[in-house]
Amino acid sequence: MEEGRKMKLSIHIKKQLRSFLLQVDLDCEDGVFALLGPSGCGKSMTLKCIAGIETPDEGYIAINDVVVFDSKNHINVPIQKRHCGFMFQNYALFPNMTVKENIACAVQDKTIRKQKTEQIMKTYDLMELADVYPSHLSGGQAQRCAFARTMASNPQILLLDEPFSAMDKYIKKKLSYELQHLLETFSGCVIYVSHDNEEVYSLADQIALLNHGRIVEKGNKEKIFHHPETVYGAIQAGYENISEIEILDSYTFYAKDWDMVLKSDIALNTSYTHAAIRAEDICSQKQSENSYEIEVVKTISNLNGTYSFVRNKGTCAKWLLCKEECITKQKQIVFPKQCLCVLKSKKLSVD
Repeated sequence: MEEGRKMKLSIHIKKQLRSFLLQVDLDCEDGVFALLGPSGCGKSMTLKCIAGIETPDEGYIAINDVVVFDSKNHINVPIQKRHCGFMFQNYALFPNMTVKENIACAVQDKTIRKQKTEQIMKTYDLMELADVYPSHLSGGQAQRCAFARTMASNPQILLLDEPFSAMDKYIKKKLSYELQHLLETFSGCVIYVSHDNEEVYSLADQIALLNHGRIVEKGNKEKIFHHPETVYGAIQAGYENISEIEILDSYTFYAKDWDMVLKSDIALNTSYTHAAIRAEDICSQKQSENSYEIEVVKTISNLNGTYSFVRNKGTCAKWLLCKEECITKQKQIVFPKQCLCVLKSKKLSVD
């Protein structure tokens, strides 16, 4: 890989799947780009099309300006010539090969295989595990071995397909930190697939939200997680409180589910259909704007603290979730304008 050269991926494809049409349009450069969405939305199929494991019905894919698939010009470069490093969910290590043999099989040039294998093992701290078989590796060791094998093939881009999907939360968090460190050794483009927003937030620079084969939103993680633009985006970003709204004027709306009139800090129009706010963003600041008396319906506790389900006092409105300490002694809560997201229900144009 040339020093200072930006690695790029362009993918503009369509593929008819059993229940929907996969239609992906993405242009990525150096860094980690995550595809986030529920199981079965087309994330893994997108990776397989990039790698050449699956063939799109139409469109084109280019890796560093080299076209590897183009339906119009009948180009379909074989898997082994696409220079993609693919890490599968279960790492797919060969069980009958040692760590050293697993890595060596990825080095295509036989004249430097031994030297390159040892160099890779030193880089990823695997020398002491050289003669160990995959069944005797810990989760972290197996991940390092799989990553080292992937890097031994000199990939131009990395494709990571939910590498932590089958792990418990403790192991997942530990290996996520380790993978973050491993990815710092790679200077190219990484496409990371997951349905776990916490995992994506810790690893990704840019994110695309997929739903039924379509990209609903894309942008940096600050935008996706803190300024979603669609109802689907807010759900994927983990917003606990979402209400349908009616626009009253340019900066005022009525939240139907909460039975509250609220002010927004952005100009409103009829394309906005919902509003959302995180539980921890509802606060107890003393102010008249967006302040409501509430009644506490139920209180729950978890590892993140104590939360209360509340509703507008004297109404039969739907419950809102907020942190218990955000409720004043006078049983009031405040919706800071900068924390209220107004949303569109339909797919945005992300071209």
